[in-house]
Amino acid sequence: MLKITIAWTGYIALPKRAFARAQKMAWAAVGEHHFNKNLRKHFTLAGAREYGYTERKRSYRARKLREKRHKRPLVWSGETRRRALSMKNIKATSKGVTLRINAPTLNRKGRNSNVNMREEMETISPGEIREIEGILQREIVAALRTDKSKRVRRLALIA
Repeated sequence: MLKITIAWTGYIALPKRAFARAQKMAWAAVGEHHFNKNLRKHFTLAGAREYGYTERKRSYRARKLREKRHKRPLVWSGETRRRALSMKNIKATSKGVTLRINAPTLNRKGRNSNVNMREEMETISPGEIREIEGILQREIVAALRTDKSKRVRRLALIA
């Protein structure tokens, strides 16, 4: 779970509703960014290294290479990857964003396995957290500037 606190400094003469609307728009932009850019990385070897995926058993890796002729993480036949990347379901509120991924096989766990594919899919890297902070700040300030009240002075994100 990613928790980002937004702290305002300076005098702000905005209705609470305007600020909530700006936050919702910013979180929606974060969801779009994560779906379009970061979600694809989870299915690459570079992403597996970045997110620290659990090492698979040698027998599994050999069987996957022999039968499917690839080494992509979280992918066996490609159906999970296709489903996860094709159906965008983003729900934003002023408190955060939920990105639902239609890939039920990521919830399964093998009998003798310590691999949690759902946890691996939900992982966010430190670099992505910095991107999210930047998007939130940029989008909130932009939304508040378009609001009729122009008294926004400074915005600080605390992660």
